[in-house]
Parts: sequence; structure tokens; C-alpha cells
Amino acid sequence: MQTYSNGDVVRWIDEPAAGQEPEHPAPVLNLITSKDDTAPAQPVAAAAQNSDDADSDGGNGTAYGIAGILLGLAGLVAGLLAYRRTNHAS
Repeated sequence: MQTYSNGDVVRWIDEPAAGQEPEHPAPVLNLITSKDDTAPAQPVAAAAQNSDDADSDGGNGTAYGIAGILLGLAGLVAGLLAYRRTNHAS
């Protein structure tokens, strides 16, 4: 169930009919065989096939995270130095 801020509740439980996309489809999990098996692997879901990888960052997530931490530390140091100068000047 999904509840919106205006109080509307949507139940995502619609079963797909042959050749039709339901308005509120139920979640589906299709399991595939491992690569070690001789059976060919099947796609996890039709939505995964149509995905254009909009949520993919190309593997740069770790680099961006480290850069963010370093910039945050630099800002903290700059703030502490400024605070220290104002306390000693008084």
C-alpha cells in the first residue's frame, strides 16, 4: 500500500493480464539460475530489460563519496580556524 500526503491510498496488487500492463502492478520477483548452471539465465523482470540505467553512476559513487568527505573535512578545518581566530582576537 502507498499512502499519499492527501490521504489517497493506492494498493499495488493488480495482477498482469495477458498482453496488458496493469495500472497498479503487484511486485514481481523472478529468480534466475546461477552462471554455473548449464541452463541459460532469464531476465529478472520486463522492467529491467527496458531500463535505461538512469540510476547508474558509472562506478563513480566511491570517488564522489571520498571527494565529499574530503571537502567536508576541509570545511570543518576552515570553520575551526575561523572560530579560533575570533576567540583569540577578543
